[in-house]
Amino acid sequence: MALKTSSQGKKPTEVWAPFPYQDGNPFVHAADIQTRCAKTVLEWQIEMVNFLKFRLVKDVAFVEALSKPQRPSETLSGISDYMLEAIDDYSREAAKAATFGSRMTVDTANQVKKKTEDLVAELKSAATAGI
Repeated sequence: MALKTSSQGKKPTEVWAPFPYQDGNPFVHAADIQTRCAKTVLEWQIEMVNFLKFRLVKDVAFVEALSKPQRPSETLSGISDYMLEAIDDYSREAAKAATFGSRMTVDTANQVKKKTEDLVAELKSAATAGI
């Protein structure tokens, strides 16, 4: 436990502060983990909005192509091509979403591991200094 001293007038007073600085404060570490997760989620949402725009442009082009007079074989070929392309696009986007989730998990695990090691080292040094 850290003791801070502050002086009011001429008499110093001691203030108990269990986590005086950011480095050893578990609440700050937890907030940092939440911030990193929120950043990753927002990046993923940006990716999803970009993908949605990309797909909607293709969907509009498909509807426009269907509205033009064509032979039945051309229409069926166009529908088939559109569906194959859509399946491919959505599959790639699902893989990207999985990458975002796994990246967030790995980042969080690494951060927790590092902060735990730092805290253990700090506690060991405090224990040896107090003996």
